[in-house]
Amino acid sequence: MKRNVHTIREELCAYIQSADGRKVTALYDLPEEQIAPRHTWWQDANVVNGLEERYKKMEEGIDKGVSSKTLLNNFATKKAKMYAGK
Repeated sequence: MKRNVHTIREELCAYIQSADGRKVTALYDLPEEQIAPRHTWWQDANVVNGLEERYKKMEEGIDKGVSSKTLLNNFATKKAKMYAGK
Protein backbone atom coordinates (compact mmCIF):
# COMPACT_ATOMS: atom_id res chain seq x y z
CA MET A 1 0.00 0.00 0.00
CA LYS A 2 1.46 3.34 -1.07
CA ARG A 3 1.17 6.21 1.44
CA ASN A 4 0.65 9.75 0.25
CA VAL A 5 3.23 12.47 0.82
CA HIS A 6 1.11 14.23 3.42
CA THR A 7 0.93 11.09 5.58
CA ILE A 8 4.67 10.51 5.25
CA ARG A 9 5.40 14.12 6.28
CA GLU A 10 3.17 13.79 9.34
CA GLU A 11 4.87 10.53 10.36
CA LEU A 12 8.33 12.04 9.88
CA CYS A 13 7.41 15.11 11.92
CA ALA A 14 6.09 12.95 14.74
CA TYR A 15 9.23 10.81 14.66
CA ILE A 16 11.55 13.82 14.68
CA GLN A 17 9.70 15.35 17.64
CA SER A 18 10.32 12.24 19.74
CA ALA A 19 13.74 11.13 18.41
CA ASP A 20 16.95 11.79 20.31
CA GLY A 21 19.54 14.19 18.90
CA ARG A 22 21.70 11.43 17.45
CA LYS A 23 18.82 10.07 15.36
CA VAL A 24 17.78 13.52 14.16
CA THR A 25 21.36 14.25 13.11
CA ALA A 26 21.55 10.92 11.28
CA LEU A 27 18.29 11.66 9.45
CA TYR A 28 19.57 15.08 8.40
CA ASP A 29 22.95 13.76 7.26
CA LEU A 30 21.38 11.28 4.83
CA PRO A 31 19.87 13.80 2.40
CA GLU A 32 21.91 16.86 3.46
CA GLU A 33 23.25 17.39 -0.05
CA GLN A 34 19.68 17.63 -1.31
CA ILE A 35 18.50 19.86 1.54
CA ALA A 36 21.44 22.27 1.56
CA PRO A 37 23.82 21.62 -1.33
CA ARG A 38 27.34 22.79 -0.67
CA HIS A 39 28.85 25.30 -3.03
CA THR A 40 32.37 24.30 -3.95
CA TRP A 41 33.52 27.78 -4.90
CA TRP A 42 37.05 26.60 -5.65
CA GLN A 43 35.66 24.55 -8.54
CA ASP A 44 33.74 27.52 -9.98
CA ALA A 45 35.96 29.05 -12.68
CA ASN A 46 34.16 32.42 -12.49
CA VAL A 47 34.72 32.74 -8.75
CA VAL A 48 38.36 31.63 -8.93
CA ASN A 49 39.10 33.97 -11.86
CA GLY A 50 37.47 36.87 -10.02
CA LEU A 51 39.54 36.23 -6.91
CA GLU A 52 42.74 35.92 -8.96
CA GLU A 53 41.98 39.21 -10.74
CA ARG A 54 41.41 40.99 -7.45
CA TYR A 55 44.61 39.56 -5.98
CA LYS A 56 46.57 40.64 -9.08
CA LYS A 57 45.22 44.20 -8.76
CA MET A 58 46.23 44.33 -5.10
CA GLU A 59 49.71 42.99 -5.89
CA GLU A 60 50.14 45.62 -8.64
CA GLY A 61 48.92 48.40 -6.33
CA ILE A 62 45.88 49.15 -8.51
CA ASP A 63 43.53 48.25 -5.65
CA LYS A 64 44.84 48.93 -2.16
CA GLY A 65 42.48 46.39 -0.59
CA VAL A 66 41.41 46.38 3.04
CA SER A 67 43.18 44.84 6.02
CA SER A 68 41.40 42.10 7.92
CA LYS A 69 41.34 44.36 11.00
CA THR A 70 39.58 47.12 9.06
CA LEU A 71 37.16 44.62 7.55
CA LEU A 72 36.22 43.19 10.95
CA ASN A 73 35.79 46.69 12.40
CA ASN A 74 33.51 47.62 9.50
CA PHE A 75 31.43 44.49 10.08
CA ALA A 76 31.15 45.24 13.79
CA THR A 77 30.09 48.85 13.11
CA LYS A 78 27.46 47.83 10.55
CA LYS A 79 26.16 45.08 12.83
CA ALA A 80 25.87 47.49 15.76
CA LYS A 81 23.93 49.97 13.59
CA MET A 82 21.69 47.26 12.18
CA TYR A 83 20.71 45.90 15.60
CA ALA A 84 20.68 49.19 17.51
CA GLY A 85 17.43 49.60 19.37
CA LYS A 86 16.17 46.08 18.70
